[in-house]
Amino acid sequence: MYTNMLNKVMMTVLNFFASYVWHFLGYAIAFHILLPDSAPFAFFSDSFIKVRTLTDLTKGKRTTERT
Repeated sequence: MYTNMLNKVMMTVLNFFASYVWHFLGYAIAFHILLPDSAPFAFFSDSFIKVRTLTDLTKGKRTTERT
């Protein structure tokens, strides 16, 4: 019973992340095509990094503190 529940939850999570990855790549490709003259989107690798920064995956939570 618990194995079936675990499998169902794991498949749901994997489906979500699979969908998220395709959307993420789609945004990176779209920005690269639409803004080729802009420095952050000139190369696909730069576009990928910029979209990753825009989605705030690496920081966790944004702070509004000023130093």
